[in-house]
Formats: sequence, structure tokens, C-alpha cells
Amino acid sequence: MAYGICLRASDATAHILRAWWERFGQLEESPSNIALVYPPHVTLAIYDDIPENRLRETLRSVFRAHPPLRLRFSKLACFEQPQLVFWAAPDESESLLNVHAAIHQVVEPSLCREHYRPNAWTPHCTLATRVSAANTGKAIALAAEKIEPFEVLFNKADCVEFHPLRIIEDCTLRQ
Repeated sequence: MAYGICLRASDATAHILRAWWERFGQLEESPSNIALVYPPHVTLAIYDDIPENRLRETLRSVFRAHPPLRLRFSKLACFEQPQLVFWAAPDESESLLNVHAAIHQVVEPSLCREHYRPNAWTPHCTLATRVSAANTGKAIALAAEKIEPFEVLFNKADCVEFHPLRIIEDCTLRQ
């Protein structure tokens, strides 16, 4: 099992990311994000071994009085290692970088998976993880298309265990 701390988009603005899930889902062996039954999200940290109470304390400490984050997405991209992952790239956001840094001030960064540590993390919202080999070229072409920028409100934060996904605790971000 693994554990994560995430920002979730649980309001009406999330529909644009869900639409991208559907477009990429048509190229997957089975739609990966729709199958999660979990809203569009940005994962801030992933741990392989951490006590759940430490996750809860971190969530409360960082997000107790934090306002929602409005992120603007203006391009799509993909990671090719360790597996092919397609994602929406948020524009640079000081607020997003600050919450990421705050988590790593509470929990020692060396406990976090390498790609989610400070100076290694690439903010992203995953769109697809199971694109079939036959559709890889189509998915890469789709990710390379110029898109109309859109904004999404991330109004919740949570800590989760996965796979299968289980929300350990969540909180609503308030103004």
C-alpha cells in the first residue's frame, strides 16, 4: 500500500478535467481515472510507509485554514518513465508550491517518494495511465495539441491510502 496527500477538485469546475479523462479514456485499455471513483486531483506527496495519524496531523497542520486553490491549466504533457502517464499541467502557482513545501516542512522529505520531493516534483493532474500500446501515438498527439486554457478550483484536501483508494481524512478548504 501507499499513502498520498492530495488536493481535490470537487466543484463544478472539475468537469473540464473529467472531459479530458473521457477523451484519453477512449485510448486506454480501460479508463484509469474514471475507475478511481475519485475527483480530479493534484497529488502533493506519496509515501510508502507512514503512520496514518502522521498523515492526518500533516493534513490538519497544512490545510486547517487554507483557502481553495484556483489553478489554470494551459497545456497537456506526458511522463514516459516509469510508465507512460498523460497529465494536465497547471501554470506556475506560488500557492501550490507553498502547500507542497509546507507538507515537506512537516514530514521529512526523505520519507516521500523521490518524484514528489522538493526540487523534483512536477505539479500535474493525471489524465490517463493505461493507454494501450496501439493507441500510444494517438495519445501523444492528443497531449501535444494546443488547448484552450481553463481554470479549476481545488476546494478539498485529503490523505489517502491506495490501491484500492481509501480516503483516510479530508477537509474542505475555506476562504
